[in-house]
Amino acid sequence: LVLFRENKEDGSKKLIDYSDTPRTLRIRNQLTAYNELLRSVNIELRDSSGLTVLKDLNHQVVQRKFIDNGEVDSQGNPLFNSGGRSYSLWSNLSSKTERPHLYIDGQKIEEVDYKASAINIIYKALTGVVYAGDPYTISVGNVLIPRHLVKQIATTSLNSNTVEGNSSAIGNAYGKLDSSLKAEDKLKFSQYKDIKKKITIKDILEAFLTKHYLIRRMFLRGKEVGNKVQCLESDLVFAVVDELTKRSIPTLTVHDSFIVKATDKDILDTLMTTTGFPDQDLVKGLI
Repeated sequence: LVLFRENKEDGSKKLIDYSDTPRTLRIRNQLTAYNELLRSVNIELRDSSGLTVLKDLNHQVVQRKFIDNGEVDSQGNPLFNSGGRSYSLWSNLSSKTERPHLYIDGQKIEEVDYKASAINIIYKALTGVVYAGDPYTISVGNVLIPRHLVKQIATTSLNSNTVEGNSSAIGNAYGKLDSSLKAEDKLKFSQYKDIKKKITIKDILEAFLTKHYLIRRMFLRGKEVGNKVQCLESDLVFAVVDELTKRSIPTLTVHDSFIVKATDKDILDTLMTTTGFPDQDLVKGLI
């Protein structure tokens, strides 16, 4: 249930054997209880009418996969502070056309996510509170930058080492949208092209980092920091999952979002607000 993989420069992602630590034992125990709960419910993807079952999503085993970044504790054991996401059949479903038609035990669902998750994870870790407002609202001069572009630049800069590398990655990401058949993607690419005629990616990034001066030191430090932020995000998600599991409330996770029965949404909302990071040492490690 707790996997650990290589992170070599040649792209190798082979699984690695490891000795258990208090952290891996705790995570495995929580995942064991969570998987037992999932086995007790019925998860289906239905058509838009809700009458026809399109896919049976039962018999999933949820695991978390961590990345070896070479960091160890005083005993020489890995810290398991990088990566840590889970993957499942429901995480591959479209958020707009498929996931709204999931059913848990025959009941309709609601999907709720942490807003601006990565940015607010950093704020919560470094300052103790999340950002007040939308962190992706940015203007350069008198030009309001499309939110999707600011978000892409911010996310990419968490995994880039240089401004140039970040700009290149943004170009590649939006270049793929140009060949998409989706109208939404075409619109995003068109907006990206229009903005590029007036403002550089570098200037947008600088405006974002200036706005978020309290956390700017976490950006442009490469994938190691990006993977640590991802791990904190996953830890927080699974801390909420653990609280739901203790209450026998099934949930399906997709990165920073939760899918629950509509009748359980209010409890989920409360837990998302009140649950904190389970391992403060990892928070200190990020700082």
